[in-house]
Amino acid sequence: MNYTTWIYIGIVGGVISIGVAIYLYFWVMRQNKGSEKAQEVSSWIRSGANTYLRRLYTALAILAVIIGVIIALIFSFNFENIGTT
Repeated sequence: MNYTTWIYIGIVGGVISIGVAIYLYFWVMRQNKGSEKAQEVSSWIRSGANTYLRRLYTALAILAVIIGVIIALIFSFNFENIGTT
């Protein structure tokens, strides 16, 4: 297979994946929400999950900035002249 074929396979696979994700989203949203108690427990879980994700994304953003600065510093040095006098 040539390079172009793999590009098309990747694009088609991505489109199919997005279609399945959209179908599953609407299927889940159509399901019964449960009793009042189940909805209350669900709201507690959602609140905890949102707090966790907020902290996780904050930590990941800080880590990405730090790694980005390190990579920028590494590529800013001229390594061609190292070891020459």
